[in-house]
Amino acid sequence: MSWKYNILNFILSMLLASCRLQSLSDTKTMTAENATGLEDLRGKLRPIPEYHPTTGVVLSGAYGYINFDLVKKFRAGGVKNLYLIHTQGDDYVQKSIETLSDQLQKDGLNDQIKITPIEMPSPVGDTVAGWTRDFGPLTFRRQDDPQNVILDFKYYSYRPTENAFNKKFARENSLPIVKVPIKFEGGNFVAAELHDKMYCLTTTVLFTNNINMAREKIIDIFKNIMGCDELLDFPSMPYEGTSHIDMWAKAVKKDVLFVAELGCAAQRYSNNPERAQEIANYLDKNAKILKRLGFTVVRIPMPSPLFFDRGFNKNHHIFRSYINSLIINDWVMIPRYLAPNPILSKVGIYYYPDASLIDEYEKKTWSEFLAAGLKPVWVNMDDRCPLGGSIHCATMQVP
Repeated sequence: MSWKYNILNFILSMLLASCRLQSLSDTKTMTAENATGLEDLRGKLRPIPEYHPTTGVVLSGAYGYINFDLVKKFRAGGVKNLYLIHTQGDDYVQKSIETLSDQLQKDGLNDQIKITPIEMPSPVGDTVAGWTRDFGPLTFRRQDDPQNVILDFKYYSYRPTENAFNKKFARENSLPIVKVPIKFEGGNFVAAELHDKMYCLTTTVLFTNNINMAREKIIDIFKNIMGCDELLDFPSMPYEGTSHIDMWAKAVKKDVLFVAELGCAAQRYSNNPERAQEIANYLDKNAKILKRLGFTVVRIPMPSPLFFDRGFNKNHHIFRSYINSLIINDWVMIPRYLAPNPILSKVGIYYYPDASLIDEYEKKTWSEFLAAGLKPVWVNMDDRCPLGGSIHCATMQVP
């Protein structure tokens, strides 16, 4: 079996290296003082929670993840503009965009949702990473001006195409943009309102990925420039490769947070029950912390993680998360996991070990989102989850 593990993990490691797992050696010395225009925003910004109104969604064309069914779901959720990123010379994505536009025209939907291609120059052989959430435009609301502001954080230095995207997006949409001297990914940020305060949730990887910047400076930027009344940094979820908060916590409306729960049955079906119990304890502890702060905490089932400890990239594990959903206005697009990506057959995985629990997972997840006042719709994510994310990771909403 070792050669099968080698094949799977080699493929996964190549895909992940381009977009997900960050190297600490890539960190450079950064200070708040060298961020042009940043100080001018002190005390003027406020984060925009995901459950606030959305007009557009940014989506990368990477991995062939553009299809008409998805576009129709965005339209049904009230999305007016769908921005599709592609690189110069990517004939497949360009053809897909043309096909989608023709289908919208044919179905009489072209006046309800506009597809806007955003072409990015890139080095030869480079493509745009599929994880738009991490490098895409994080938008903040000015308290003294009706126009929103994009804060442009640092993405991987070896990903020039993604690092250049926000500037081009801002220019083409006439939005102000200000660089922030912090290495930070949008998947590690949740804005949640509690009474009259704005809580910003992240994980401690925020600080470890900026080891040459004083912790106090990072906190100052989050609180006094980004507008977070409270910054909550949690330890990373054990064994989960991205260390992102959006894999287990989600603000669905004011005062209400959904937190993943790895139940006893899901733990038993895991190929490593001891690790699964460790993850369950982590999630339970964080749920209690958030509840003590005053949030209404609703638990959403997490399917059994799949652990791989052999091969080229031996510590890559697969996490399926219903929390990694996308709220667009009063709709929520929930990831669905019905059958493993065929690539997993190379290591002898032809079905999920907890397949008998999927119906129970889905009923619970659906009912809780519905009870929160959202209209759920499923989006299959079997092909995405082995790469380290789901629908939330693949998209960025535009207020």
